[in-house]
Amino acid sequence: MRLLLLTLMVALLGDPCGSNAADQDNSKRLDQLFATLHEAQDPTSSKVIAMQIWAIWATASTPEAVTQLAAASALMNNGAFDQAEETLNGLIAAQPDFAEAWNRRATLYYQQGRFGESLLDIAHVLDLEPRHFGALSGKSMCLEALGNTSTALKAMKEAYAINPNIDGLKFRIEQLEKLNPDL
Repeated sequence: MRLLLLTLMVALLGDPCGSNAADQDNSKRLDQLFATLHEAQDPTSSKVIAMQIWAIWATASTPEAVTQLAAASALMNNGAFDQAEETLNGLIAAQPDFAEAWNRRATLYYQQGRFGESLLDIAHVLDLEPRHFGALSGKSMCLEALGNTSTALKAMKEAYAINPNIDGLKFRIEQLEKLNPDL
């Protein structure tokens, strides 16, 4: 479903791959979308804006890399984790600046309970795109799974500051605040 939505968003946004001008256009478009996301008044508008951001992130590389990312996502959805990891490892080796490849592998590692490896990949994502609310949310989930609830809460609050309409995030913040009343 997510792949279908991303494909639709690419069709609406145009193909952002391939040139330095496209990179600059993506950067400007992301800046505009993040400003709009921060000002969104309702969850529906916020979700549409977030989908546009995800679409840019997922297509911000070469067409071949985008195809590999989609293939890895399909493999993950089908439970073929070893094949997905192999695809993502190759993609990251070939395109180390493709933040969404790092994020997808971090998600794969999280799904496998490999929280330390997931956090390392999330660090790469956040180096490349500090506003990546998905990576911040994933960081908080990994930290919480490792028992570090105070740092998990901080990461959740960072994600919330960027995108306050992430499903369930406000509830998770409230739950972690009960565990960390001093924060």
